[in-house]
Amino acid sequence: MALAASSSPYERTSDADEINIQLVNKAESSDPNERLAAVSQIRDLLWKGAIDEVAIADFVSIGAVPVLVNCLKSTDDKLLVEAARALKSITCCKALAVVKAGAVPLLVKLLQSPNLEVCKYTVLALRGIAFVEEREVVEAGAVPLLVKLLQSPNMKVCENAAATLKNITAASPDIALAVIEAGAVPPLVELLQSQNTYVCEEASLAIGNIIEDNPSVPKPSEDKPSRDNPCPAESNPSMGQSVSGQSVKGQSVKGTIRQSVKGQSIKDNPSKDNPSKDNPSEDNVDHQKNHFILKIVHQKEI
Repeated sequence: MALAASSSPYERTSDADEINIQLVNKAESSDPNERLAAVSQIRDLLWKGAIDEVAIADFVSIGAVPVLVNCLKSTDDKLLVEAARALKSITCCKALAVVKAGAVPLLVKLLQSPNLEVCKYTVLALRGIAFVEEREVVEAGAVPLLVKLLQSPNMKVCENAAATLKNITAASPDIALAVIEAGAVPPLVELLQSQNTYVCEEASLAIGNIIEDNPSVPKPSEDKPSRDNPCPAESNPSMGQSVSGQSVKGQSVKGTIRQSVKGQSIKDNPSKDNPSKDNPSEDNVDHQKNHFILKIVHQKEI
C-alpha cells in the first residue's frame, strides 16, 4: 500500500509497518527474553518519533497500546520500565488511547514498587496522562501515592511526582483541595529547599496552581450565603475536613499554603534566641525561599 511521503524523521513504508506489527506480536511472546527485546525496540522507536504524531498513531493503530499495558502486569522490573517508557511516549498525543486500554490503575499500583527505576518511569507515564486526563489519575487513587513519592531519595521521582501534581491541579483547579488533604503541601514546600533546579521548578509550579483561587474552597469572606451559594455549609461538605491536623473550615487554599510555609520556616530556621552556629548562610537561604513563597501567595490575593 502506497503511503504519502512525510517530511518527518519517521519514515512510513509498508516494510516498516510490517516490522512494527511483528514487534507488537513478539511483545506478547511467552519467551521473556523475546518479549523484553521487542518492547525495548518499540520503546526506542516511539522515543525517536516522540514529536511525530504519525509515528505514534501508527503504533496505536496496530494495537501496540493494549499489548504494552498488559506488560504492566509483569513481575519483571526491566519489562515494566520499558513498557512504562513506551506508554509515556504515546501519551504525548494519544493519552486517551492509553487510558482506554486500562493503563491508569496498573500504573498507579506500580507507584508502590520498591524499584526506583520502575517508580521513575511509572510516574513519568502518569505525568503525561495527567496533562489531559487528570481525573482518571485522581480517581484511580494516585494522589496519596504521588504525595508519598515527593519524599523519594530519587530526585527524578520527586520531580515527576511534583510535575504530575502540577498537571492535576492545573487542569482541574477544583480538585486542589483533594491534593491538599492528601498532605501534598508540606513535602512540596520541602522540595523548594532542593539543590535540583528541575525539582524546585516543578514543586513551585504545583504550589502556584494550588494557591490559585479555587471555587471549591471559598475564602472566609466568601463563606456566606449568596445567590450562587445559598447554603455554604451544605454545598461545601468537605470544608469541615482536616488537612494536616488543621481544620479547613473558613480557610482558603492560600491560607493553607501560608501555614505550611510558615511551619517550614519555623522548622528550618532557628529563632533569634537560638541562632545556628553551623550553617547561618543556609538558614538565611531557607528563610529567603520561604519569604519568596509567602510573597507569591500575597500577590495572588491582590
